[in-house]
Amino acid sequence: MRVIVLISNEGESDFYETPTEIIKEGIYQGIEEALSGKTIPLAQMWENREKTINIL
Repeated sequence: MRVIVLISNEGESDFYETPTEIIKEGIYQGIEEALSGKTIPLAQMWENREKTINIL
């Protein structure tokens, strides 16, 4: 698994930027889910997305 994290320099924060702590929590949760087998095939993710878009 490869994880790439981009962090801006101090003082370059954007008003709409997600706080670093929330990003870290999401990364840790994703790693825990992947290691415990709580994953779904990528193709299935796209199927669900397309169904959601068609409903809207």
